[in-house]
Amino acid sequence: MSSESAWKEAESRIKATWDTSHANMWRKYFQATPGESMEQTDRRFKDWYLQKAEEWKKENIIGHIHVSDNFGWEDEHVVPGQGNAPIKEFMDKMKDKVEKGEVDVIVEPAHQDYRAMLGGWKLFGSSIYGLEM
Repeated sequence: MSSESAWKEAESRIKATWDTSHANMWRKYFQATPGESMEQTDRRFKDWYLQKAEEWKKENIIGHIHVSDNFGWEDEHVVPGQGNAPIKEFMDKMKDKVEKGEVDVIVEPAHQDYRAMLGGWKLFGSSIYGLEM
């Protein structure tokens, strides 16, 4: 196999997992700029989070999405929509990749078992498998 063919094959098979909760934990390292309110810092973090997601999407890196929520400090696995991770906005960005079958989506329930799945359905307005957002 040529080097070019090997790279093409690798790009089609080797993918990263974007965990909405893990990505949201970067919030604790996000520093406010002087004079910035907490709301402004949160908005800037959300913009950064979604920009990184867009970059990974354009580079065709994401192959799996783990949906869980938290408040940006620990990996609490709260029901999707009950924390502050920008899950809905992220999934709106990824919708076309999910619909084409290029990206798999799972909800990570942790201790709340089926309630995480039901919360995901509520957040997206449909079953997680249909993602008819």
